[in-house]
Amino acid sequence: MIRRNQAEYFLVADEKFGRGDKAIRTIAERAFTDAKALFELWLDYAENDVVRYLLDQCETYRLILESEELEKIRGVVRQGLLTYSVAQLWFVVWVVIRGAASYANHRFSNRTKAAATIPRKIREQIGRAVQEGGIGRSWDRPDGHLAGSLGKVFLNTFQIDEKADGRQVFQRFALLNSSNMELESFESAAASFMRRALERQNPGAAMIKFAESIRAGCDAGTALQGCMEKDRR
Repeated sequence: MIRRNQAEYFLVADEKFGRGDKAIRTIAERAFTDAKALFELWLDYAENDVVRYLLDQCETYRLILESEELEKIRGVVRQGLLTYSVAQLWFVVWVVIRGAASYANHRFSNRTKAAATIPRKIREQIGRAVQEGGIGRSWDRPDGHLAGSLGKVFLNTFQIDEKADGRQVFQRFALLNSSNMELESFESAAASFMRRALERQNPGAAMIKFAESIRAGCDAGTALQGCMEKDRR
């Protein structure tokens, strides 16, 4: 047992450089060039930042999420982060959780049934944002919900925080080197896919096709390419 307010923490020594100035300089002066890997790392971090807030809200309103529902939410959140920010999705989560908590109090409902609606409601909120031109509100980082070490690195090294949306993050990393054609191609294809879906007034069906490909094991680029090929037939 420890007293957390009195505990002192330290870095474990690097096997090669120890824990001296050389080790710190090696990390601090490292040149970041892999834009794709950095963007995927940010998506991992941002997804967990959103899901942590969601789980806190579920605990507050005593909503019980099954593991399968949580995985669905993670997929929806990750896709939303390609366009929106963590702070905007915190707002979406807040709206959805409040609605689910209200539904749980209905006569023919309960907290388990209400929690089961959360993945669909988050997907609907993001879909509505696409049609309405974005998410108009965002939340500040909640008290006690720290950005953590990785969040500090993103902020100090790339000036990226919870207010930066997916498009801004993508562009920031794309500037690191010239080998970012795959990311640029994905961004262009995603914009074309959503624009075509909106023009045909079927964004919901388009997103369902995309989600089905993701559940089948495709990565985002392959899933997007497959949906666009089906759309051309």
